[in-house]
Order: sequence, then C-alpha cells, then structure tokens
Amino acid sequence: MKAETFKITELRQLAQHMARARLEELAITVQGTSVRMRFSTISSPELSEVPQNEVDQLPNQSVKAEPLQPIFAQGPGHFLRQHPAHSHDYITTGVTVKSGDLVGVVKMGRIYLPLYSHIDGEVVEVMATESIVEYGQAVILIKSNPPEFRA
Repeated sequence: MKAETFKITELRQLAQHMARARLEELAITVQGTSVRMRFSTISSPELSEVPQNEVDQLPNQSVKAEPLQPIFAQGPGHFLRQHPAHSHDYITTGVTVKSGDLVGVVKMGRIYLPLYSHIDGEVVEVMATESIVEYGQAVILIKSNPPEFRA
C-alpha cells in the first residue's frame, strides 16, 4: 500500500490557517510521513499598540508610524544573502529596496529559490543570515516607506 504524501498546496493552506489562528507550531504524522511547521513571532515596539492615555496626549497630526513588514522564506532550506555565483550580497541592513527586488535565496538541495521583496522600504534587519530556515519563517524585516515617498 502506497503511503499518502502532503501536497505543497495543502501545506500552504495549512500555513494560512495557522497564521490566522496565531499558532506558532504544528506537527503532523500520517502513515510514517511527518511535517512540522513553525512560525516565528516578531516583537517590535513599533508593532505594539500605544496606550489610549498616551494617544490623547499626542499632537493632532496625520503622521502614522511606519510599519515593519517581514519577508518570509518560501520554502525550507539554507538562507543566503547572495548566490554562490555572485560576488556581492543582494541586501544589507539600511539598504533601500523596491517591490520585486531580489533580497536573497533559499538553497533547497541543489535548487536556489529566489526571495523577492513585496514592498518598498528600508531593510531594518536580516534575521536569518547564513542559516537554516523553515517554510514561512521571517528572514528579513523591512520598514515600509510612507505613501508620500513612494515612486
């Protein structure tokens, strides 16, 4: 009897359900096949809410805090800032990126899966430098540009 395997579409759907439910880890074993999925949590003072009494004391301005946006690994593997055939890193902390810019690669065996930015902004942190990452793990943190500065 052939063992059932997990399809990547099912894993992506499961990851979306996990994110909505705010689960940090899930492990499933079916007929000898195991899958473990983990989400890392991002803690930042800029992402936390300001208490209402402090909001009341702020001057009435239309300036909003610039949110931090993570870029997630699209597959499990080894995160690299540069492809071995290239001599320079795609990104470093403080660099400005645009939506669609190549920011790194995830090496999965012999395959290099490109990782692109989905927003315009400044790289605040590279969270997984030269390390093993899992599907859906945050690897880069970007501070998005305010709308009036976007091209």
